[in-house]
Amino acid sequence: MKVSVIVPARNEERYIGRCLRALRNQRDDLEIIVVDGASTDRTREIAEEYADAVLVEDRPRGPGAARNMGALMASGDVLAFVDADTVVSRGWSRAVIESIEGGAAGVTGPILPLPEESSPLLDILYATAYEVMVRITFLLGAPHMLGLNVAYEREGFVSAGMFPEGVRVSEDVILSMRVAAGRRLRFDTRMAAFTSARRLRSYGISSAMYYALWNSLKVTLTGRPVSYYGPSDLPVPSLP
Repeated sequence: MKVSVIVPARNEERYIGRCLRALRNQRDDLEIIVVDGASTDRTREIAEEYADAVLVEDRPRGPGAARNMGALMASGDVLAFVDADTVVSRGWSRAVIESIEGGAAGVTGPILPLPEESSPLLDILYATAYEVMVRITFLLGAPHMLGLNVAYEREGFVSAGMFPEGVRVSEDVILSMRVAAGRRLRFDTRMAAFTSARRLRSYGISSAMYYALWNSLKVTLTGRPVSYYGPSDLPVPSLP
């Protein structure tokens, strides 16, 4: 089973090397595709050291569109997605492959702050938002799987329409809820990932967590995020 990992990136020179090294050091051989959103720093140069392919957008169109662009070029049976400021755990690829081989159409795992950015408060908040709350959405039948650490069986990803490009937030959650219709998704604790907390800190921890919880509730109940902008004018792309 071949796994392709798509990494959207924009001005991530500080983090992307570490992200890609963690993917290269996995037990399984992965196809790594970086989609650069018109970076103005050394992101592209660093990506070329590690990735099998680096695709360049002429202008940034958001993470959903970048992930779809990478998926269109990927050759794997499994399409995995990791953000450029995220470092996957050592057993990550095994968890992905064994979950999909076990019949899951998609899989995600715990998300934690990078060790150097961690604090007792952040650890609690991440465990609450990215594990406890995610597990609750699984129990409710509306699984929320975040795009910074997720993998899908190719057919389920395509059948669900890929990442919606007409929304500015929660495109990843909308996709996972679509894939879950008639398919089984899985939360695997071995598929842990460590991500930068810089954006959460810049928004303000309390404000960011309040938004995340409120938005999660709204998406679960209505299928639409707090900031919904309607369908894209672009046609839905198709995979080969």
